[in-house]
Amino acid sequence: MEEASKIALITGFGGVVVGGIITFSTEWLFRRQDRKERSKKNFTLCLCEVGRVYSELVSLYRVLTAELPDTAPELLAPNIRSMASSTIQPSNLDTVVLFSANHRDDEIFSDLELLFRRFNSLIDTFVRTNEFREAMTERHLQAGLIVPLGKQDIAEQTIELDDVQSVIEIVRIENLYRGFFQSLVADIEDCCVILDRLNLISEKKYGYFRWQTPPTVELAMQFEPLEYLREMPPIGPDDIPRHER
Repeated sequence: MEEASKIALITGFGGVVVGGIITFSTEWLFRRQDRKERSKKNFTLCLCEVGRVYSELVSLYRVLTAELPDTAPELLAPNIRSMASSTIQPSNLDTVVLFSANHRDDEIFSDLELLFRRFNSLIDTFVRTNEFREAMTERHLQAGLIVPLGKQDIAEQTIELDDVQSVIEIVRIENLYRGFFQSLVADIEDCCVILDRLNLISEKKYGYFRWQTPPTVELAMQFEPLEYLREMPPIGPDDIPRHER
């Protein structure tokens, strides 16, 4: 083979290799960028979902506690506003989305999964508690145990101590609410901690360029629950307040 032909062949082959390397590098960069964008999108979904959970729980807390006094009452249940139904949707983020929130400095995946499972369980508990209260209230109204006082959601209830079924119902609904509010307050406060951690992770993951704003969620105000709701022990039949007529 002539020298010129060898040079042309080698040059041509080298061009193919260089072209292949450039194509491979370009595809690798595009795929890497695509993975980063999908990861950031999933992280943002996760961040927004924690924000939604916080907002839903705080709104529920405010509605239910609107009539509660500043100091612990004898019974919670008579002071809690009834709700016809709940439109709160459960959380159902995929595992892949939750994994996107992980960072080498904070493996937050397990805590996120636990937070969402507790949220779903709490909403289910609220729905079942509400259904039990509606059924109990309907039975008490039909039995003449509840007398409306002319104001919305206000009534007088009288139960005889030998009315075993009604006493058991009162004890049950009271303990359901006590356990529910203890979990509700704890879950709201956990949401605040998780959001702080996610905001810090976001800064580390996506705040390395000054012209890029990392996704964050800022709370409008600090959550301050009624202190006695943090821990109210369950009651028994003997703990129901007695009042003389």
